[in-house]
Amino acid sequence: MGLLTQEAITTATVAQLAHHDTKKIIRTGVITILLAFGGFGSWATLAPLHGAVMAAGQVKVESSRKTIQHLEGGIVSQILVKEGQLVKKDEPLIVLESTQIDAQLNMVGDQLDIQLGAAARLEAEKAGANSLKFSPALLAKSKMPTAVEIMQNETALFNVRRQALNSELSLIQGQVAEIKGEIVALNSQLAATDKTIGYLDEELAVNEKLAKQGFVANPRLLEFKRSLSAQQDRKGEYFADIARAKQKINELGLRAANLRHEYSTRANTELKATQDKIFDLQERLRVPQDAMQRQTIVSPVAGRIVGLKVHTIGGVIGAREPLMDVAPELGDLLIESRVQTSDIDDLHLGMEAEVRLSAYKQRTTPLVKGKVINIGADSLIDEATHIPYYSVQVKVDAPSLKEAGDDIKLYPGMPAEVYLLTQSRTAFQYLIDPITDTLHRSFRES
Repeated sequence: MGLLTQEAITTATVAQLAHHDTKKIIRTGVITILLAFGGFGSWATLAPLHGAVMAAGQVKVESSRKTIQHLEGGIVSQILVKEGQLVKKDEPLIVLESTQIDAQLNMVGDQLDIQLGAAARLEAEKAGANSLKFSPALLAKSKMPTAVEIMQNETALFNVRRQALNSELSLIQGQVAEIKGEIVALNSQLAATDKTIGYLDEELAVNEKLAKQGFVANPRLLEFKRSLSAQQDRKGEYFADIARAKQKINELGLRAANLRHEYSTRANTELKATQDKIFDLQERLRVPQDAMQRQTIVSPVAGRIVGLKVHTIGGVIGAREPLMDVAPELGDLLIESRVQTSDIDDLHLGMEAEVRLSAYKQRTTPLVKGKVINIGADSLIDEATHIPYYSVQVKVDAPSLKEAGDDIKLYPGMPAEVYLLTQSRTAFQYLIDPITDTLHRSFRES
């Protein structure tokens, strides 16, 4: 009896202890669960999580590649560069054959030189000069046979025309000199006549006194009067001859002036027509001159030759056909990425970004910081996939790139992954925002 009671007591005690341990375990588990959910809830509602828009990108020079083309195309004469070669600004890259352009230049140039020579001659004739003064453009070609021949021909023509004018003027001057000699002779005869008239006047006066005294007969007196009248008539004729001679001199002077005027006027008229021709030829000459300048294709910027497509001397290139690219060596490097159109609302200028350079090992290469410096104004279409996208440019932070390692460098064309850091949100917001947006749209539709 005593043993049974002791066992019962022991059994009851064990049961009580077991019940107490079970309650403790349950209580501990509930507390643990509450703490876990509470901690998770606190973390979900309070801890910020950084979002990011992911985009594939490529390293590019801020001043983009320059595609080299030719306006007209042509036959390749020289290839002066190789793939990857560094070139300076305005350095020749390719030279095209210029046979046809040379022929056109020579033809129009010769025509222009002819008119320039004629213009120099006509200018001299218009001014009444005694020699020619050719233009600097023509004198610059003084060692070229064609230009020399033009200047010789124009000089000869100038001399012939000038000589013809001078011959006519000399003839007139001879006539004027002859007439002036006649006037001198007439003046001498007039002076002699004046003396004769004076003598006759004196003789007549003496004979008139003698006639009154009866010593001279009247017929003798009349003879003296006739002689005096004849000399006076002769004097009048001399005056008339002198007047006619002077009139002839005036006429000859007017004729000489008219010759000079006609000579100058004709030269001026021809000069205007020649100047019109010169202007027209200069305009025509600009076309082959411009084409000749383009026959040597030069680099628009300093940089490196990329994608050279011309390799054959004598080969033909088409008009506006891409020949090569020049990737500028100067200028900052940036990442150009393609962002889906659905993510464009999350982007803004100046937002932070992180860049993973895919060409380097991900385990040893940290993310490089950067900032968005440009967002495309409109969406573009990928030619391969036909999927729309926005072009977003990210400027890499130089100190961050340096911290990534001395051997980490950016090169044009290098692939990259871009993480555009959006506004931070809590985990709870990430869970609840889709539900909130759905309810918001539902209420708007209803």
